[in-house]
Amino acid sequence: MSRALDYLRASQTGEGAFGTTFEGMMYNQGLATLALAELYAMTRDEAAGSAAQRGVDFLERAQQAGGGWDYGASATGRNDTSITGWQVMALKSARSAGLRVSPDVLLRAMGHFVRQGRPSGDTVYADREPFTGRMGAGMAAVGLSSRVFLGWPPDAPAVARGAQRCLATPPVWNGWEKDPFQGPYYWYYATMGLYQAGGESWARWNPVMRDFLVSHQATAGHAAGSWEPDSRFGVVGGRVCATALNVMTLEVYYRYLPLYQQGSQGGEGLLASVFDELKGPAQLTALGLMAREYGPGSVAFLRRCLEPARSAAVRLEAATRLMALGDPSGLGLLTEASDRLPPAT
Repeated sequence: MSRALDYLRASQTGEGAFGTTFEGMMYNQGLATLALAELYAMTRDEAAGSAAQRGVDFLERAQQAGGGWDYGASATGRNDTSITGWQVMALKSARSAGLRVSPDVLLRAMGHFVRQGRPSGDTVYADREPFTGRMGAGMAAVGLSSRVFLGWPPDAPAVARGAQRCLATPPVWNGWEKDPFQGPYYWYYATMGLYQAGGESWARWNPVMRDFLVSHQATAGHAAGSWEPDSRFGVVGGRVCATALNVMTLEVYYRYLPLYQQGSQGGEGLLASVFDELKGPAQLTALGLMAREYGPGSVAFLRRCLEPARSAAVRLEAATRLMALGDPSGLGLLTEASDRLPPAT
C-alpha cells in the first residue's frame, strides 16, 4: 500500500493532476483521487489526504459548465456521463473522508444527471460528439450509481427507473459483441448502484452477478484468480484492469455501507448537508431540484426550510414547491406574502 501511495504521489503534478494532460486524463483523475480519498479515510495518512485534496481541487476546476466532465481538463462544453461517474465517486469519498468539496460543484453535477436522464431509466452518454445521445445499460448504471451518491433517495422515480433498466440487462460473458456496454465496467456500476438502492432490486441482482463472476474466474496456471480481459480494448488495462473491476464488484458490500443506512450520509442528508453552504440563487436551484427529482421524499426538508431563520426567498420557494407537491404546509406563508402585495390597478 505504501508503494502504491508513493507511486500516485509521484505521478501527481503540482496543480493536482495525475499524469500529463492527455486525452482521457480525467478517467485517471477520478480513479486516483477516489483511491487516495478512501486510503485517507481508512488510515488518516496526511500524505494521502494532501494528495487527495489536490486531486479534488483539480477535478473541481476541470468541471464543465454543464455540470459534467469531459476527457480532458479544458473547457470544451462537452459533458460525458462515463467520465463524470468517476468524478462523482471521488467527490463523495472525499467528502466522507472530511476533505473540502465544493457544494456548488456537487449541485452542478446533480444538474448533469437531471438533464441527461430519460424516462426509460437511461442516462445519455454525452451531449456532444463523440457519443452524442448514445444510451445503453452501461450509462444507465453510471446514472443510477451517481444519483445515489449525489443524494437521490431510494424511492425517487429516477432511481427506480435506473434500477429496472439494469435488471433488464443481466450480465453476459463476452456479450459486448451484441451489446457494447456489456463488460466489467457495466457490471461494477450496476452492482454499486443496485446495492446502494437496496430492496428487491438488489436481492434479485446480487446472486446472479456474484455467481456469474465466480463461474468465470480463472482457476489454473499463471492466470489463476484473475479474469480474462475485455478484448475490445486490447492491451489497454488488460487482465489487471478486468480483475480489479470484477474484484471491486464482488466486494461492494465489504467496502461500503448502504448509504440509506448511514443517516445523514445518504438520501436527503447529502443535499441537506451542503444546503447551508450554498449561497443565494444556488439554494433556490437546490430546492427546485429536490422537489422535481425526489417528489414526496423532499417534503420533510422543504418543511424545514419554512423556518423563520431561513431567508425570505428560501421560505417562499420551499412553500411554493410544497404546494406543487400537494403539501399545504406553506399555505399560510404564501397567503401572508400575497396579502402584502400591492393591490392591482
